[in-house]
Amino acid sequence: MLALPADPVDELYFELKAAGVDVYRAGDAVAPRRAHSAVIEGERVGAAITSADRTLAIR
Repeated sequence: MLALPADPVDELYFELKAAGVDVYRAGDAVAPRRAHSAVIEGERVGAAITSADRTLAIR
């Protein structure tokens, strides 16, 4: 059995944030969790983005 640390790969997130881009993290990008919890969190982040600015383009 191989066990590896569950650290998020978040270099791009911090580079974009430092450049002033509106970016959001959800699920395992924040911290390791079960798949169901990550999906729910992703849905909540998506809903918050679209309700805050309906013109926001997801790239």
